[in-house]
Amino acid sequence: MKELKRNKDMPNIIAFPEMNSDIERIVKDSILQKYEAEEYMEIKYKPYFKWSSFSTYYLIFKSLVYFFINYSNQEKITSYEIDGINLGIPILSSAYRSFKVYDSKLYLFFRIFLQIILSTREYINSIDISSKAGSVYITDISYRKNILFDICMKKNIKVFTKKYPYSLVCFNDLNLTALEISKIEYPKIEFSNAEYEAYMMGRLKNPKDFIPYYSPEGNSKLININKSDKLSVLIYAHSFTDTQLISGYDGFLNVYDWIEYTIDNLLNKNVEIIIKGHPNFWAEGFKSGIAEWDMKIWKKLIKKYDSLEKITIIDFPVDNIDLLQKLDVKKTIVMTHHSNALVEAAYLGYKSVSSSCCPWGNDYYSFGKTWGSRIEYKNILENLDKVKPVNKMMLKNFVSDTFMNKYGYFGEYSWSSVLANDAGITTLDLIKEPNLVSISNLKNYKSTVTKIANNIQYVH
Repeated sequence: MKELKRNKDMPNIIAFPEMNSDIERIVKDSILQKYEAEEYMEIKYKPYFKWSSFSTYYLIFKSLVYFFINYSNQEKITSYEIDGINLGIPILSSAYRSFKVYDSKLYLFFRIFLQIILSTREYINSIDISSKAGSVYITDISYRKNILFDICMKKNIKVFTKKYPYSLVCFNDLNLTALEISKIEYPKIEFSNAEYEAYMMGRLKNPKDFIPYYSPEGNSKLININKSDKLSVLIYAHSFTDTQLISGYDGFLNVYDWIEYTIDNLLNKNVEIIIKGHPNFWAEGFKSGIAEWDMKIWKKLIKKYDSLEKITIIDFPVDNIDLLQKLDVKKTIVMTHHSNALVEAAYLGYKSVSSSCCPWGNDYYSFGKTWGSRIEYKNILENLDKVKPVNKMMLKNFVSDTFMNKYGYFGEYSWSSVLANDAGITTLDLIKEPNLVSISNLKNYKSTVTKIANNIQYVH
């Protein structure tokens, strides 16, 4: 593996991508205020093909050869690296971001081919960026942006970023990759049992007050669930096009692959299968088209399984507690890939099964049964009677650090909460329509920037 060395002559140079909106300017000014160097220089970076360099042609050729040799084995593509930097996960997570790939193998081939080229370009660009700066701002650590983050961590370069579940943070002196960062044990906060209980019950009863992106309106539809003596398995569906493989590969390339595999295996068991659609399948008012894409794939899943007697599909938004209260906690197992709804079910005492590639998939947070490969998952499905109750201490660890952390994504001091409050709107409004915030409608721009800057946490 080639050693990546930091350019020690450029410690006070900070690199930003192109940032044109008012919100981006606010974030940038907050980072610069937080930046510790008394004197610094800004540089900008953007994607480009470095056609003048022989290494560009060599690396793209190398990547394409790997692609054509291994296309039929996408699991192998997930492990594709250049000099120890993983490109395979960014390639496939970006490819599966389009709903069209689920209906066309030819389109999937094209998407992976394109992402091979773009991810290789990202690697080349990232080497250049990291050689010129001592700190870098990355808008979010996901998809192809993983590559720049991993290179910066190897070279001990500070990275400012908006990363779930940490809000706006600075990563420094961490020997971790983008795939590992979401599971880091941070900040290990302790709350009293009374505070913890109050938070979880409040979240269950009034999710809109606690989950900033929770959007769909409730309804009065009745949930008809068979009252048999069979074991019930509740499956939480996910977004099919957003954040695929965000924490690594666990035997499944995307959550549609996972949910199909789960259902097909459970159909051979003496169980009742209940599938709950993600509430944001019915979200309205978001600029992103993710909800629309997900609904297309969700309807495909319904068409395949809805006629089967063993399966109940909840094809409308319903609050988690309203569903869980209709189930028998003693004869129900809850399954998900990485949905936070599982955390709520676990709090109410439901046994849980989830991927190890999720925010609670480590020793400090892993409150339920997890799998790290398709073989492990198959074994769990074959032995549901051996799934143990959740570890309440680890569950509280996760909730405390992720949901109750006032500086985290859900907290009152997160950059988005501060900005929304100063703009006189809700955080949900900000997520749905970022253009609602402008520098001109902030009463005290300097004060807003200072508050956001002061709440940037260092993760190291």
